[in-house]
Amino acid sequence: NEDIANLNVKVLIVNPDTQETKAELSSRHSVNRGGTIADVRTLSTANLTPKIYLAVLQAYTSTMPAPKTLASTTFEVKPSLEITKTIPDVKNVLVWLNYPWQSGQNTPDRSLIEKALKEAGVTYRIVLDKKDFETELRNPFYTDFMILGDHNPIEDHFSEELREQIYAGKGLISSLFNRQNLDSDVFGIKFNGNLSGKDYPIELAESEIAATQTFQSYGSALKVEALNPAQTIGWIVETTNKGTTKYPGIVKRQHGNGKVLFFAFDLGISSTNYNPFASLLRNSINYIHRPLDTTAFHPHHVVPVEIKLKSPGGAFDIKITETYPAEIKLYDPLTEKWITDNPWTINIRLEPNETRAILYYALMPDKAGTYTLQTEVGYMENGTYNFYQTLSADIGVNKDAVAAAVDIITALNMLTVSGQDKAKVDNAVRYIADVQGRSITTDADIDKNIQDILKAIDSLLDVTSADTSNIRLMMDQLLKVWEGRWYSIGA
Repeated sequence: NEDIANLNVKVLIVNPDTQETKAELSSRHSVNRGGTIADVRTLSTANLTPKIYLAVLQAYTSTMPAPKTLASTTFEVKPSLEITKTIPDVKNVLVWLNYPWQSGQNTPDRSLIEKALKEAGVTYRIVLDKKDFETELRNPFYTDFMILGDHNPIEDHFSEELREQIYAGKGLISSLFNRQNLDSDVFGIKFNGNLSGKDYPIELAESEIAATQTFQSYGSALKVEALNPAQTIGWIVETTNKGTTKYPGIVKRQHGNGKVLFFAFDLGISSTNYNPFASLLRNSINYIHRPLDTTAFHPHHVVPVEIKLKSPGGAFDIKITETYPAEIKLYDPLTEKWITDNPWTINIRLEPNETRAILYYALMPDKAGTYTLQTEVGYMENGTYNFYQTLSADIGVNKDAVAAAVDIITALNMLTVSGQDKAKVDNAVRYIADVQGRSITTDADIDKNIQDILKAIDSLLDVTSADTSNIRLMMDQLLKVWEGRWYSIGA
């Protein structure tokens, strides 16, 4: 019933169990006689543990002996969730244990190799057969390759596909396995035969994969020459009555955008020297792996997507609903199945202070554009669904296969080359034009496209009067598109 010039107002946040004031929100107002004031205050609950709290509204002036409580109410702070959605960098390694498994002679302990791979934190698939490796070589899932042993060779065009996948950016570890059309360009070696003995000590230099030390190898070894001696980071030490001789034992090499490690001794058999082997394997995989470029996806690219959830406080029954464009296919590595539901629903139990990660893969279509994968996260409480948060991931496909072929032909026609090289460039144009114009009805037609792209690359490799490295990378991207399409149909 009178004007109040300086009315102090505060809201106390009180723990009703202990009567402790956890926070205070203060303001000052002038109130006219018979007037009404309204104010909105925001409280951060970051420092409040989950429970029911009391909010007490008090007012006072300088002439009042104590604040007067005007009203109170309660509110509940519920356990929180920390949720992220990312395109992570994952290491998916195709491992070919290329040994005479049928005879059972001179084969490694597979369980030790798998143990080391698990400790390295990589996803992997082991194949034992040449045909399986050649098939999986075209699987867009893998980021890196490892070949241990040299029992079987691979077909010419598959070795060329391996060469180009490395040039485009995938990593390769090879132990003993070598091939004439890979030795110089990919491995950086000249093969001179086999050493007569076994179980050689390996002198390791300080490098990305090891400190200076001696590693005891087991099994056979090769006599190779490093074409660039500076790329040797380990030596095979052979001691005979005539003295001590050192041969290149580990050669590291950059091949285009990809990294390569060539081991001239049997790394697989040497897994019996477990702790040093596991360390060498882990560091080698980390060295050859190229981080994922999230700005450049091509058709039939398999893109990893990870949803990570953490409960800092309470337990939750989580419901995750994933909605995605019809052009996209999702693969769940946990069940090893393609997802047919859209939306796709995942239910998980999240315990207090637990972190869970949901990883899946999105297969990109042969259509340029940006594709949004939408995630809704909620939780069940007393049989009722409560919405919590939405997240999204945008994945872009830069161009389709037709546009990629057009760009390659345009780039080839713009090359300034000598008269001798002009015919080679024209051949490359013709091969890519064949890819561009071919009707695809079976996986055999796709295989013809792969062969034509490899022929175009081989024609380009013979051109010496111009830098063709960027066009080669463009061809490699187109090659991966058709390899991925072949695998999705023929595998």
